Amino acid sequence: MRVVTWNMQGATGGGESKWNADVKRLFLQAGVNVACLQESGNPPPSAVPAAAPGWLPGFAPPVGLNGAYLLWNLGTSSRPFNVYIIWIETDATGHRNNVAVASVLPPLNLIYIPNPLGGRPAIGMRLLYGPAGNADIFSLHAFSGNGNDGPGLLANINLTGGSWFAAGDYNCDPTQWGLPGSGSPKIVPPGTAYCPHNPVPTHPGSGTNLDYAFKNPGPGVIGTVLDNFIVSDHYPVIYDF
Repeated sequence: MRVVTWNMQGATGGGESKWNADVKRLFLQAGVNVACLQESGNPPPSAVPAAAPGWLPGFAPPVGLNGAYLLWNLGTSSRPFNVYIIWIETDATGHRNNVAVASVLPPLNLIYIPNPLGGRPAIGMRLLYGPAGNADIFSLHAFSGNGNDGPGLLANINLTGGSWFAAGDYNCDPTQWGLPGSGSPKIVPPGTAYCPHNPVPTHPGSGTNLDYAFKNPGPGVIGTVLDNFIVSDHYPVIYDF
């Protein structure tokens, strides 16, 4: 499975839709199966409402949440290339800092993960993936400046009981986590592995590494930063597992 995480810095740039120009490119040119998106703005206008699978029991969103499950055809009517999108509004005032997961694989379930510190929830899909069985893929966007809600989000993700991969903008350097030798209070759930990437900062403006993933169970996998993908203040990171 090929998964990308990308903070889009909004759904538009240079007067055009980043969904149509850039997310589409990740699927059609980079061969991505699943995109974990942050600051995704509004969904692509060409996506249409679709019959949604059920929410994973115990992990449904609160009543009244503004969200959508959509089908987005990147091909033609005769040769479709379907992408399934779960999108939730986590920025009711500015409408930019919204979280989404887009997948070429139809989800078995959708998964809503509440944020124990009141920040943005995580959103995910349970996908049927080959002989390894189900894989839960999550997109998350931790608190700006410190990422202090990240541990709580991972703890809640771990309650789903499945094998999971949580990718996103953690808004802190990986050395701030309770990884071996770090001495940090930011602890990951037991059995969770950090998934690093090649030594390129994902937020080039500050020279920091904010975008990465965790996987449970381990081992972790190593990603690749797409530092030629310059349409946001963050670079995408691709993982294969």
